[in-house]
Amino acid sequence: MQTHGQYVARVDRVPHQRLVDVQWRAYSAARLLGIRVDVDTSTRGDDPFVTVTVSPRRQDRIGA
Repeated sequence: MQTHGQYVARVDRVPHQRLVDVQWRAYSAARLLGIRVDVDTSTRGDDPFVTVTVSPRRQDRIGA
């Protein structure tokens, strides 16, 4: 996230706990870094994966 400004991962839709775990880890990592993040999810039709994008909130951008 520090190099690219965001982190993007593709996560299986099932079981749903995987998505919950990725979101929880993103928020936990942000706390350790002392920043806040936005976690966005998106899907495409029948794709069995969810795209998760983690970005620092604007006022917390790393290197800004």
